[in-house]
Amino acid sequence: MDGAGSITFWGYSPSLCLTKYIDKQSEELPIRLLLIGNGDIRHIFHTLALTTSPIHIYILESQLEIYARHLLFLQLIFTSINQIGLQEKCEHYLELFANLHINTHTEQYLKEAATQLIQHITNINGEFQFASNITIDTTLLKYKEKDFLEGIFQFWRASSTKQPFPAELAWDGRVRQYL
Repeated sequence: MDGAGSITFWGYSPSLCLTKYIDKQSEELPIRLLLIGNGDIRHIFHTLALTTSPIHIYILESQLEIYARHLLFLQLIFTSINQIGLQEKCEHYLELFANLHINTHTEQYLKEAATQLIQHITNINGEFQFASNITIDTTLLKYKEKDFLEGIFQFWRASSTKQPFPAELAWDGRVRQYL
């Protein structure tokens, strides 16, 4: 895995509608899925787009940065079209998905989203909604994991000029390592 990094921010397979592989015995019972180590939420997007029955998706990842990214993308996708237009959503998604540098408009969205996510994560009851049919339950996370997630969101809110992480220098060093 030399060169792939220590955090897997994307998977290596095409997206799948996971309910396609389940025998539907009863439409009333929610479908329960466990996703382990996906790295991104391509399967969740695909499954939610094609499934009409109730579904509970449990996600297990090895790094909390991936949970933070999942929450960011879910919030972006389920933000009302009245608040953010479809093209703007697509631009934000593509920019946040793989870019090291983002434009100021996307940076502003990221800061606002991080502020909202901090409020959601620190909510005492552990549940919050992105849409009327999308509920996120964080009760299975430990308090130290919630604190770490809050730290990630605080990092996202920090001014790009005050970032403690020199992204350009790290990228330059990484590229030079593989020359």
